[in-house]
Amino acid sequence: MARRHPNLARLAALLLLALVTMFASCNRLSPGRPAAFVPGAPTIGDGGIGASSQVQIDHPLYAGLARIVAGDGIIDLGWDAASDDHDSAESLRYRVYVSPTSGDQVFAAPVLETAPGVTSSQLTGLPNNVPVYIVVRAVDTEGNEDVNTVEWLGLPNPVLFVGPSGGGAPDGLTPTSAFATVGQAVSAGIPLNGVNIYVAGGSYPENVFLFPGMAIYGGFTASFVVSDRDFVANPTQFSSTFPVDLVTMLPGNAPVSIDGCVMSGNNINEAGVIVDNVPFQITNCEVRDMVIHGVEIRSDVAEADAVTGTLRGCSVIRSGGEGVLIIALGDITIDNNQITQNGNEGVESQWLYTETGNTTRIELTRNRILDNGDEGIDLDFAELSETDPSLSQGGRIRVLIRANDIRRNSLAGVQLDLDFENSDGIDFEARIEDNRISSNRGDGISLDGDARGSFRMARNVITANSLVGVSIDGSPDGPWCRILNSRLLGNGASGILVRDHAGVEVRNCAVGYNGNGAVRSPRSFVDVVNTLLVGNGGAASEISTLRYSTVFAEPLPATPGVNVSTADPRLELWPSAVRHAVGAAGAAEILITETTVFAVGDTVELRDDGVPRTVESVAADRIAFSPPLESATVVGDAVFAYGTSLSVMEREGFFDGS
Repeated sequence: MARRHPNLARLAALLLLALVTMFASCNRLSPGRPAAFVPGAPTIGDGGIGASSQVQIDHPLYAGLARIVAGDGIIDLGWDAASDDHDSAESLRYRVYVSPTSGDQVFAAPVLETAPGVTSSQLTGLPNNVPVYIVVRAVDTEGNEDVNTVEWLGLPNPVLFVGPSGGGAPDGLTPTSAFATVGQAVSAGIPLNGVNIYVAGGSYPENVFLFPGMAIYGGFTASFVVSDRDFVANPTQFSSTFPVDLVTMLPGNAPVSIDGCVMSGNNINEAGVIVDNVPFQITNCEVRDMVIHGVEIRSDVAEADAVTGTLRGCSVIRSGGEGVLIIALGDITIDNNQITQNGNEGVESQWLYTETGNTTRIELTRNRILDNGDEGIDLDFAELSETDPSLSQGGRIRVLIRANDIRRNSLAGVQLDLDFENSDGIDFEARIEDNRISSNRGDGISLDGDARGSFRMARNVITANSLVGVSIDGSPDGPWCRILNSRLLGNGASGILVRDHAGVEVRNCAVGYNGNGAVRSPRSFVDVVNTLLVGNGGAASEISTLRYSTVFAEPLPATPGVNVSTADPRLELWPSAVRHAVGAAGAAEILITETTVFAVGDTVELRDDGVPRTVESVAADRIAFSPPLESATVVGDAVFAYGTSLSVMEREGFFDGS
């Protein structure tokens, strides 16, 4: 593993001591016994199904810290206003929490709290060259605080300026003596052992090498006033006429950052940003039109070095290869990005590794991963060495894929592949939760587990994918999978397909109108509980145990199970049929079979995109509709039929007849 720089360790200790002194007056109390739960009045109607599942949120809704600028002993903070159901945005306050190490903020002790309605702040008196990890939370007038953990890294250091010079010999020390190029600032910053480079908006035809401890902040005006900085209105753009990587973060222990910049490849440059074995933060950037990768993150796996860092608030678009490629051990957060129209995968690891006694972690949250040429997310995991399994014995891998919009990718929406063996002794857990995974040309989710592991898929909407909703492979001594509280609707093949021996538990799901059965499982154990299976095509589902569920408008499984209902569940705003395109057509028509389920004037929905469309004509092999889609229909596109009286607006739950 990479060793800490001794000076950084001492400075971090000083900062920690200051924080401990600051918080010394706070009492540490043992938590009291939890009060017994007493249910309140029903929150919808007169109670019944769904009433107990309503969650009341008392705290403000807030996306967290959105931008920082580190300077000489200071860090400026900014964010977008939170919202609240009782208080106006002008009355909300914000609490700032800091720590010298990632994830260790003490949320009982903010370092400051803003006045009402203020959406910026500043940390001052900070030691230079000591990282500060910051979380900001919103609080309402009753003291209810949101619970976000969106963390940003700031590294205070001296400042150099790049942009239009006011005359005289440029030395980068003042706005009026700014350097003309980032390369000049980097050269001048090397002896400083860390520097923050402020870059005015403009075009910079250069490729940039950043040494450990360096940060670039783009989007400034010529006055370099932080409050006037706007990286959208004043873009700082890097490009090169040579086939090189545009920005390279060089190896080391001190973090490297780039914020508010555009890396424009012009289909000439190979990669937009290379992270090479160094802690990193890439934020509020646009990376576009690269020949190979948008962002490449790698560590020295042969030396068991790990990389930690964050890609947040960025647009990674139109790379010829992967949008984001990872080959590393480490702890990586990919949050709140738009990763679209890349030639291969949106996000791919080849591979993520782990080592004895340590945890490799990857988190993908709040991203829009759309229209990529292969999988939306394709993560492969491997042992550190095939010849020496002891190097990974006891290592852990943790995966979180949450609250992403993953649509229209050319293969699977999400693919996870365990390429290690049980003898490697790796502790693997993956959680795929609260995602929308729709209209991908392959499977919605594809899991390939050749070793023990735990997959938990909860509260996902998995709809209109061309092949299987959730596809699972596994060895006889392989993973256990749980599919919970999810909707698998209108996928072209099965809702759930288990090809090998993996065990699968399905609870509280709605599995409907999939093309080849709700569940296909020739050799595995599949336990289905409290689930709706409605209108799936093909032969009866292959389910090991079916309990407390409803099977309607499709063949019953060979073993019906315990307390299985066959009555119409009378689902509210549920499609009456789903059909899939069998060929390509225009943007205002879809080529399908069995068009008799449609009539002129019906409401339909394409690709589960939430837009109601009206059937204009019906032929033997196609229907036409308006308004048109944003692109032509292709093989596998799904069309949902709703008849003449139903809208496309979907609400889960049973129809109560009122």
